[in-house]
Amino acid sequence: MNLKQVLTLNGFTQLTKGHPWLRTFHFKKSCALPKVPCVYPLGEHWFLVSPQSLIPCRRLGPLQAYWPDNSHAREMIVTNEDFLYRFSSPLIDIFTRCYETKKKLVSGDGCFRWLFSENDGIPGLIVDCIGTDIMAQIGTAPIEYFWPALQQILKASLENSGLENFVIHASRDMPSRTQEGLEISHLELEEK
Repeated sequence: MNLKQVLTLNGFTQLTKGHPWLRTFHFKKSCALPKVPCVYPLGEHWFLVSPQSLIPCRRLGPLQAYWPDNSHAREMIVTNEDFLYRFSSPLIDIFTRCYETKKKLVSGDGCFRWLFSENDGIPGLIVDCIGTDIMAQIGTAPIEYFWPALQQILKASLENSGLENFVIHASRDMPSRTQEGLEISHLELEEK
């Protein structure tokens, strides 16, 4: 899809400068965004779509374009199975490297922020490590929708890094969730 056909000049400039978000006004009025949370291809990038949010499109992954693109059809992704098929390998690699890098930065301390939303290529997901307790904050509709697949990817990344006997806790209490059309709920204990 040609980005200049769907984005305003401002939106195109914003994206080419590396900004990770596209707001509604960055799209031409003739462009219809998906109405459900999904992963959506635009140009060489993949975006997490939050239809009810003020920021409907957040770029998935780092700015570098080594995501599955030409080897697979570039259609909208709406199932956890397709998400795993398309993105598990690059995300496991990114998350494993990120975990190992940040673990080294804290000199063996078991408490650190592993994933920090757009900063680490997964907008709407913040993950903190507190020893073997992994605290995931789910902040956007696509992260909520793809949580089963993302949880498997997080587990594989932790196992690749040699962490054992960990427990993932999912937090859904961020006030920003209401802007995504999501409910706020208390901490849930996930299975290993």
